[in-house]
Amino acid sequence: MPRVVQLLDSINSGVIAGNRMADNVNDHFEHCTHLMFPSRSIQTDGIQAGIMSSFSFTQVGGTLLMLHPHYLFGSIDPVKYEAYKQHAVHAKLSNKVMSKMMIKNNLVQIKEAPPYPLNLKEKVLLNSMACVQPDAKSGSYTCIAKFEAPVSVDTANFKIVSGMLAMDALKKSSSCKEECIGVGVDQELITAIPSHNPNFISCNFTNTEIAYCSAQPSPASLFTARWVGKEAIFKLLGVKLR
Repeated sequence: MPRVVQLLDSINSGVIAGNRMADNVNDHFEHCTHLMFPSRSIQTDGIQAGIMSSFSFTQVGGTLLMLHPHYLFGSIDPVKYEAYKQHAVHAKLSNKVMSKMMIKNNLVQIKEAPPYPLNLKEKVLLNSMACVQPDAKSGSYTCIAKFEAPVSVDTANFKIVSGMLAMDALKKSSSCKEECIGVGVDQELITAIPSHNPNFISCNFTNTEIAYCSAQPSPASLFTARWVGKEAIFKLLGVKLR
């Protein structure tokens, strides 16, 4: 393992470590022009790869090839590389903050007050766009005091929602003798629908539906979705199933 660490360090730093005690190199290696036994460290312009061989008396050996990370980064997609860079920066910042917390023994920071002024409590809690910003003075986060724009209210479906609420109230009241028709909702597990049964499929689905669902990657999911949709329509229309 120490040899592996030394090889990793050489590839990372580009320094070929020398052996000051290398005074007994066999002269039979003189004709091997690709072998080098330096007695002092050599700083290169970069090491792209390294190889290590291991031998044992049990005739079981192995060879380890290490490549510089530049080869890995050069082979991936540019978009993935940019995402990796952002994650790397985030990881370094997280490590810095975690180290500071462990050194100062303040891993759990109990807040004594919310990150917003008390007079803006209602505006902050009711505004989904409210956010916090880092405060250099306190070293924590505080909510911005002013909002750029008020929260927009979507009134496009106001009439529909009002009608649904009124119908629900009418249904629950004693004056509604008959069952009121409302929104139909249904849900089923995919495994609960016997889509593998040809009799069930032919009796409950049209030929067009069968052809469409069978051509999909997951026919069982499509058959279940169609079945749930039909059940929801029956409930919407107030049809009692037998």
